[in-house]
Amino acid sequence: MRALKVIGAGAAAGLIGAAIWAGVAYATHREVGLVAWGIGALVGLGVRFAAREWEGAAPGAIAAGVALLAVVLGKYAAVSLVVGKELGNIDVLVTDDDMIGSIADDICREREKQGKRLAWPPGMSVENATKAEDYPPGVWAEAVKRWNALSPAEKVRQKEGRKQDLSRRLAADVGEVKKHVFWASFGPFDILWFGLALVTAFRLGSGTFQPD
Repeated sequence: MRALKVIGAGAAAGLIGAAIWAGVAYATHREVGLVAWGIGALVGLGVRFAAREWEGAAPGAIAAGVALLAVVLGKYAAVSLVVGKELGNIDVLVTDDDMIGSIADDICREREKQGKRLAWPPGMSVENATKAEDYPPGVWAEAVKRWNALSPAEKVRQKEGRKQDLSRRLAADVGEVKKHVFWASFGPFDILWFGLALVTAFRLGSGTFQPD
């Protein structure tokens, strides 16, 4: 029961610290490693407050373990907010060429289903073709013809549909982008700040800290 109370106090302090780290990162657009050290101190103090007369390695280890989880959570929250902010600023733009390219893809698929042989340029396929010279002869011209045959209102409608589709795909990829950036963001200084956070949490949580 005592251990649960101590863990709860440390977790509460850690969540506050993680929220502060995420807020600082969002406001400054930078990760501030010093905040990780502060999270360790907050967790250690929270554990010490709840542990009261319970001192030694046990509450210290609890503080260090909770601090590790808190700084990792804080770092992920910071990265997540910054990445989300950046991706939120992206304006999905759909041009006539984008729509023509989509039609060209459809034409290629239609011809393949009909059993027609497509003379793709070397290295090109429906998966990576984006401009006229990437497609088999005549495909882009046919796509332009189909696009120009649409009314202005239909062009606007199709562009809007394409924009919404791309926006949904971008939103679905946000989680993977955040994970990638999170793991890529680790560097030598993270080891330093995380280490300081754990040591500080342990010393404060154990009750053995003696200021110089």
